[in-house]
Amino acid sequence: MPGGDLDVRSDVYSLGAVAYELMTGQPPSRPPVRVAPGRIRPGLPPALDELILAALSVDREDRPSDAKTFTDRVRAIRMSPDLPKADPWWSLSRMPWRRTGVLAFVCALLAFAVTASPGTPGMSLTTVRHAAQDVRVDVPSVWAREFHPDQEARPAVAEAGAGPGLLAATDAERWHSTDEESYGVYATVLPGSPDLHRVAETDPCAGRPEERPVRTDQWEGTLWEWPECNDNGTFTSVAVHPPDTPRTVYMEIRQPDYRPDVVDTIIDHVRLR
Repeated sequence: MPGGDLDVRSDVYSLGAVAYELMTGQPPSRPPVRVAPGRIRPGLPPALDELILAALSVDREDRPSDAKTFTDRVRAIRMSPDLPKADPWWSLSRMPWRRTGVLAFVCALLAFAVTASPGTPGMSLTTVRHAAQDVRVDVPSVWAREFHPDQEARPAVAEAGAGPGLLAATDAERWHSTDEESYGVYATVLPGSPDLHRVAETDPCAGRPEERPVRTDQWEGTLWEWPECNDNGTFTSVAVHPPDTPRTVYMEIRQPDYRPDVVDTIIDHVRLR
């Protein structure tokens, strides 16, 4: 529009238009776009319809703020437990798999080109707090669908002196079952600096974990990783404490894929008051 200021939301509109055509096989109409992709291609999740139409909104304020926000919401939709398992939505169309692959590539490319900065894992973070324990954790927003401030610890962790902690997860009810899909972060604070090696290895997953030290300006400790946890993503136990401070933050992190950089980002954003 003459005199209008262009910003990244113009790129978001272009991304929405590309996504619309890849999903339906035809470009969107001239603005305002009123026909949702799901009306042309039945079986698409309603959340995906809403996301693409939001990206194509005439009012820039109604669009996702940038390409990374768009792709983060796509990931959240993909992780939704409501997606059918036996007959996934992406197989309900005659759309070639190659076109779906192009969509994933375009989303990733635009997210990097428009919003990426060195060292970022490509995610937005949501802050959750446990007031009683004075701990704050920044978790990937796509995991923070449910928040419980007083989630009971696993028995082995409770025996080490941990009380209930905070939990931000895609499905809180399934959190303690490593055979079911639930991704997120559990955190609690223990007094002193207990030896949590045996706690971490109390079979949350089959096999022995990979152990590596944690050394940052704010934290020191150990983490234990299962890159494959019962064929249901990855599981990480973390025990860190500030140097010369007798309080330990214990965390459990469950991911759909093995991403050590995500674990490191979460650790970097833990704050203990």
